[in-house]
Amino acid sequence: MRSYLFILAENERYAEEGWRPAGRPEFDAADSAMTLAHDVLEHPQGLDHLDACADELMALGAMHWGRGDGGYFWGRREPNIGPLLAMELESQITMYGGLDLLQDPGRTTALDETTEDEIEEAIRLARLALIEEGYKPREIRQWLSFARGWLRKGYRYARRRWTRAGQDSFTATYLYQQLERAIEDACKYADEGSELRVWVNMTAGEVRAQVFHPWEQGHSEYEPEDGDYW
Repeated sequence: MRSYLFILAENERYAEEGWRPAGRPEFDAADSAMTLAHDVLEHPQGLDHLDACADELMALGAMHWGRGDGGYFWGRREPNIGPLLAMELESQITMYGGLDLLQDPGRTTALDETTEDEIEEAIRLARLALIEEGYKPREIRQWLSFARGWLRKGYRYARRRWTRAGQDSFTATYLYQQLERAIEDACKYADEGSELRVWVNMTAGEVRAQVFHPWEQGHSEYEPEDGDYW
């Protein structure tokens, strides 16, 4: 079972408290269980690459395979994943300055027709939104073309990764929902100095989350007093 450690910290971008990967003070602190579950389960390179534009786009591709195909958004106001992907693509440029940060993914081949239609809808909507923001079509043409490739790579990576663990997109989505709820429940009791530890076993289909306070065994700064036993 793999574990992940987060510390309670301030998100300087939004002036709110959130959870940041331990040892990575340069990262924004995530302020929702949904974001934490995304970081843990859908980022292909793990928590060390959360600020890399290409990795974020691959994580969106992984989300497309898992939650998109696995029913997470069904029954919601916007069940089609295309518009959601479009908003995320737009934010990579407008909020995070990703226009000059995205590398060429190399040649990628098309996915199945339905998935390609959803990706193309995301590209189209993102292009329209960016033009409304004042970007010129020639400025964003190459970036969106690169983004298409990274989304495809992330989709394929997630499919291989979860299939090797014996899971499909529906069970991956179920685990995501379970982890989201576990994090929400654990974080109800967090305060200054708290740490959040998350455990995931994809093959066994198990997830767990627990908050530790500085005076509790399990916290990285815990020091046993006389009479404490390990």
